[in-house]
This record gives sequence, C-alpha cells and structure tokens, in this order.
Amino acid sequence: MGKALVVMGRVPLFYYLMHFYLIHVSALAVYAMLTGISLAEIDFHFAKGFGGIPNGFGHSLFWVYGAWLACVLVLYRLCKWYNRYKSTRSHWWLSYL
Repeated sequence: MGKALVVMGRVPLFYYLMHFYLIHVSALAVYAMLTGISLAEIDFHFAKGFGGIPNGFGHSLFWVYGAWLACVLVLYRLCKWYNRYKSTRSHWWLSYL
C-alpha cells in the first residue's frame, strides 16, 4: 500500500489531470451502455445536462465506490508508467507534470 502511495505521490499533477478524463469518459461509456444510445447521439449542451449526462441519471453509493476503486487501480498503472517515463527522461516540462 505504501509503495502505491509513493508512486502516485511522485506524479500528483498527472494523477489530478488524468482522473478528470478517466471519470468523464467512463461515465459517458456507462451512460451509453445503460441507455442503449451511441456516443454520437449524446447531447453535450450544458442546458441538457453536465458533460452529456442528463440530470437525474445516477447510481447508488455502492456503484460509485466501485467506480472509484476501478479508477484508482487504472490510474495507479498510468502513474507507475509515467513515473518510470519521467525518471528516465530529462525534458524540462516533465518537472511540472
């Protein structure tokens, strides 16, 4: 457990930025699968709902915790890869991300 926190702690901004994208793409995929519509049919206008998901669509807390755990596991793998990439390269911009 401690090693996982060290890996994610070495790339905090990367984790922070990637979790927004991963959660939003996952939410859109689940919404499309459960409603049976394609991603092209989702209305992304802000008045219709936040980020393409209409108001009132949601899940119980049990499923939210499951999605959170899945996102943390996926992001751990991404952070581990990026930490290895960051430690083997010497680009100036890597120190910021």
